[in-house]
Amino acid sequence: MAKHASKKPVFTVIWKIKNFSYSWHDENCPFHSAEFTVDSLKDTTWDLSIAPRGEPSDGKSVSVYLQRCDNRDRSVLINFNFALLSTDGSLQCSRKINRQWFRKGRGYGIPDLIDREELFGNQRANLLPLDTLTLQCCIWSRNTAPEELAQCFLTTQIGVQQNSFIWSIKKFSSLLENQELITVYKYSSKDKKNLFAVNLILENYKFDSEISINFISILEDRPYLGKLKVSLLDANGTAINSEQNERLFLRNDEHWETPSLITISNLMAHKDLYLPNGELVLQIDCSISHQIVMNELENLIYGPISTYTANLLTETAKQYTTLTQNPILESECSQEQTSACKETQTEIPIVKEINSIVDVQQPNLTSSPSEMSSSSNSLRSDLQCLYEEGTLYDFTLRVATENLRVHKTVLCARSPVFKAMLTSNMKETINQVMDIPDLEIDVVRRMLVFMYTDTVDDIGWETASKLYAAADKYGIVSLKNFCCTILKSSLCIANVGEILSLANLYTDEDLKKLAFDFFRSNDKQVICSAEWEDFMKKDVQLAADMMRLIYLKKT
Repeated sequence: MAKHASKKPVFTVIWKIKNFSYSWHDENCPFHSAEFTVDSLKDTTWDLSIAPRGEPSDGKSVSVYLQRCDNRDRSVLINFNFALLSTDGSLQCSRKINRQWFRKGRGYGIPDLIDREELFGNQRANLLPLDTLTLQCCIWSRNTAPEELAQCFLTTQIGVQQNSFIWSIKKFSSLLENQELITVYKYSSKDKKNLFAVNLILENYKFDSEISINFISILEDRPYLGKLKVSLLDANGTAINSEQNERLFLRNDEHWETPSLITISNLMAHKDLYLPNGELVLQIDCSISHQIVMNELENLIYGPISTYTANLLTETAKQYTTLTQNPILESECSQEQTSACKETQTEIPIVKEINSIVDVQQPNLTSSPSEMSSSSNSLRSDLQCLYEEGTLYDFTLRVATENLRVHKTVLCARSPVFKAMLTSNMKETINQVMDIPDLEIDVVRRMLVFMYTDTVDDIGWETASKLYAAADKYGIVSLKNFCCTILKSSLCIANVGEILSLANLYTDEDLKKLAFDFFRSNDKQVICSAEWEDFMKKDVQLAADMMRLIYLKKT
């Protein structure tokens, strides 16, 4: 029995990295997760690190490492493995290292977990949904006991600032040959430092000359990643020609020059369209990242590992398909093999401060099959602005003392319940106001954001439970399914009773069966928990039914 227990992971770490494609870290600069302590390994402290561009000798792979951070002198012998979690909850690119001694301040890992081209190419939808990479690291030792199992959840978020500005060049046709025009882009209104210059240079101004733009980094004290796009606007303000690229600016004076936007001859042949009043108008779109805005340990759960917590569930793939309307690609890179371990120093400090950079959750602007994906994200952003600003609103939802301005067309399109109410002669329709007395304001806001954008911010199981109830009330099936997936992935000893109660209340047989199966697999730990004792007082009949089913299954 003890021999079997020794093969189980003592500690499972799930590390979510948001806006992963915006990492500016080069081959010499990995970034670290928050620290976590493993009680069963002599109270040692660890962290994970990842080099998105691999090591200097490679530069084409993603490298991952496990580091020991405490100052204890005694070495620890462990086994560990790394894997990526896909949208269907399966482990991809699994790599294992056996019997590795860790001294204080040392780190070991996998220098080539996955090829960057593969990750950002055909595996992007599968391993980078919504630009979030999820890494799993399991750590265990020879004498691990079942009661020592634990799960740790870490989150790191790369801050992104998105901005757009118009550059108008008046009297363009009168510019001199070899004349250089420069405009400067600042990182933010609070930051007086200039980030880069945008140059338009006319060399050998001739009828067949081409126009291109040159971006030059002029920031000296920090590297950053820039996703840059320049568009030529016509007289109607429509982008007719665009060029875009992603560039890692490591030093001052690094630059990126766009391919040709348009020829002088084409401009002159269509002056009324391209040069209204002799003015050339360019739109510059920038997405800039150079800081980590969140790096924390979100949760630590002791007890047997839930399959639906450690792995993100098969239903997640279905939900991701529903939310993004992109196909889920099947992975072929999973491999269960022992890798030669590689040692790395851990001199890079963990980023702990939280900065005020605007967070952008959108996928990469430059992915090529992504013209449709980029347009979809732009539409979501526009609809969210429409909701938040209340532009042309025609209906009000009143929650307690707050009024939420909404659009009836959106409510009707997303909810059959709202549609039935708003297309009838009910009092609410006549007064253009509807009271919602039984839901919290935060829940209603999240529900509305989903109705406008088809997305939900990261939420815990308690918020998911409330959103589930709201989605059921208004018949928003996609939101209900999304919340159900969150609840399944959050099953643990402490909340299985609450989730059983929710599933029973709303006759969700699938969720109820899942919760019951978890209860049956961990019945002793659940029954002995304080949370189950509280649950039995609140729902005596359901608790009795569950106990009876457990008894019948075992007899």
